[in-house]
Amino acid sequence: MCVNRGEYILFELFIICLNKNNIFVTNSNQVSIKKEKMMKSNRHTNSLRILGISSQGYIGQCACCDHYNFVYGNALFIFSYEGLRGFYQMLQESVSVYRLSEALPNGKDIVLPSPIPNFMLTFKESEIEDIKDMFQETFLTLEIDRIIA
Repeated sequence: MCVNRGEYILFELFIICLNKNNIFVTNSNQVSIKKEKMMKSNRHTNSLRILGISSQGYIGQCACCDHYNFVYGNALFIFSYEGLRGFYQMLQESVSVYRLSEALPNGKDIVLPSPIPNFMLTFKESEIEDIKDMFQETFLTLEIDRIIA
């Protein structure tokens, strides 16, 4: 899923491109992406190659635009390869990941702030480990592809 039109909002770690029905999140290193490039085609397909999967989500590579979809629960993030690596590194190093001293009513005690004010993602430790496993599977698959190619 790509955004065909929208406005950029720049934050320290991410760029969010807002559209009527979509949010495109990518690493701020991708500032050089031109708006025209994103608007180039209105005929985007939803053809994904699944690279990593769990019971709660998946990571897939878009055949059309080479972006990576990270889906977990009801959240969808769309990354460039560098953004995908950066997000995984942020989880691995617990950068911007906060552990609450007391769990929320839903039992989740890990908070990941987003670049959108007052919007945060919450997780249990088991969910963070599940996500890390998906990312490891994804990067292993991509490394195998690189070796075979």
